[in-house]
Amino acid sequence: YEEKLTLALADPDSMPMIMAVGSMNGAIVSSAEAGAFWDLNEFIKDSAAYPNLSQANENVNKALTIDGQLIGIYRARPIGRNGIGYRKDWADKLGLSEPKTIDDIYNMMYQFTYGDPDGNGKDDTYGVALCKYTGPFDIMQTWLGCGNGWVEKDGQLVPVHQTEEYMEALHWFKKMYDDGLVYKDWAVRDTATWADSVKNGECGMLRILGG
Repeated sequence: YEEKLTLALADPDSMPMIMAVGSMNGAIVSSAEAGAFWDLNEFIKDSAAYPNLSQANENVNKALTIDGQLIGIYRARPIGRNGIGYRKDWADKLGLSEPKTIDDIYNMMYQFTYGDPDGNGKDDTYGVALCKYTGPFDIMQTWLGCGNGWVEKDGQLVPVHQTEEYMEALHWFKKMYDDGLVYKDWAVRDTATWADSVKNGECGMLRILGG
């Protein structure tokens, strides 16, 4: 589909009236800068004609705006759609309240690993479920101040892996590994079976995606 979309964008005369896209890729941005799309600002912000669309979060519309022109209608999702879910029954058993800080989360993972949350008297649980998919780390690094792939510093775009915040996140992640809060082979575990360790009572936390 992406290939067909790119080909369609290359020839405005062949473009369909409406297109569904998953991300604002380079081809779309270039086409928008060339004036290939209608500016929807005056339509979407008409609360009488579009009472629901006109209430869209400005940050969402900003992500769909190129050179001041709103070129698309958003797909409704929670703004904060990525997060970490945890087993509340384990937390309650261990007397842990809802985590509010990074230290709270780390302590919860530690207690899930070493506090015998399943009550079987065995050292057989881990703090968080991970796999070779990097999504959980992508979330965790933002807790330390990393950007989403890129950050702006002194007027320049800088890859996050070149920032001090990213290095701090790596050290935090390594400490989690060294402390045994994740299983040793997490980096080779299959994404398809990622959540199984939570379902079978092995892990107490999992990265969740809403919407």
